[in-house]
Amino acid sequence: MTTSALKRRSFLQGSLLAAAVIGSAPVAAAEAAKPKFDESFDVIVVGSGIAGTMAALSAADKGANVLMIEKMSRLGGTSRISGLNFACVGSPAQKAKGVKDTPEQLASDMYKVSGNMGDYEKALEMAKNTARAEAFMTQRGVKWDGRLLKLGGHSQPRVLVSEGDGAGLLNALWTYMKGLKNVTVRTHVKADEVLFNDKGVAVGVKVREKYFFDTPETDDNENKTGVEKRIEAKKGVIFATGGYARDKAFRSSEVPFLAGVATTTNPGATAGALKILVNAGAQPMPVFPFRLSCRPRHDLGHDGDPATGRLLSMKV
Repeated sequence: MTTSALKRRSFLQGSLLAAAVIGSAPVAAAEAAKPKFDESFDVIVVGSGIAGTMAALSAADKGANVLMIEKMSRLGGTSRISGLNFACVGSPAQKAKGVKDTPEQLASDMYKVSGNMGDYEKALEMAKNTARAEAFMTQRGVKWDGRLLKLGGHSQPRVLVSEGDGAGLLNALWTYMKGLKNVTVRTHVKADEVLFNDKGVAVGVKVREKYFFDTPETDDNENKTGVEKRIEAKKGVIFATGGYARDKAFRSSEVPFLAGVATTTNPGATAGALKILVNAGAQPMPVFPFRLSCRPRHDLGHDGDPATGRLLSMKV
C-alpha cells in the first residue's frame, strides 16, 4: 500500500468511518532524530472497529504487512455494539427493487440533515464509494438481512442492515482476516504517540503493550499500565479510532451541556487517540455531534423527524 506524505496542515480531515491517516508532519527538534524500533510492519492501524478493520484488510490486500492494535480487551469498539445501518447508493438490493438513486442525492440528504453544517464535497466522495464498500464487505463474508430501508432524512430507500448488526458484520470480516498471513492483530495495546523521522514523516507509533483499561474518567490521564514499545510503520500509520463520547471534558469543550449527558458508546471512547493526533499536528473537524441515549425509532422506519428530516438522536 502506498501512503502519500501529507503536510501537517493538510492532514486528512474526516472520512466515512472516522478514520484518520497520517503521512507526515513537522516535529520538534527533540523528535527529529531517527527513532529506534523494537518491531517493524508496513502499516500500523490503530483501532479495530469497522474503519480499522476495513483499513487493515485493504492494506493487506495490497500486500502490506499489517499490524492492527486495540487498547481494549476485545476488538470492535463502538462498532461492535452498533445497530449499524449502512446507507449505500447502487447496492444490489437497490438494483433489484429498481430504486433510482445517485451519490449526489445521498450527499444532499446528509448536508440537509446536518443543517448545512457538513462538508458537501467530502459527503459526496463518501457517497460515491458506498457501493464499493458494500461489495468489499460482501466479498469477505458479510451478509445483509434483506431489508432496504428509507430512514429519516433519506430521500430514497438505500439503508442496508447486516445480519447480526455491527457484531455480525465485524465477525464476518475478522473470520476472513484470520485467513490472511500478513495481518497481525493485538489487543491490550494502547497507542501513545506518533513517531516521526528527521524529515517530519510519520514512521511509527509508540505504544504500551499489556495495557489494561481502567475507567473512562481516569484512563488517559492516570493509567500507567503496560510496557512501552516503539513499532515502525514503513508505509503508513492509520488512526481509525475517533471515539470521544466518554470524555466529558473533551466533548463539552464545544457544547457545555453535553458534560452531563449519558452515552451508549464503548467505554474506551475516551478521546485519547484524537488528542494524540492533535499533538501530532492534526487539525480536528468539529466534534460536537454526540450519540444521545434516546432510542431511535427504527420500529417506525426512521430515526429522524419524517417532516423535516432532522435527527431525533445525535451520534458521534
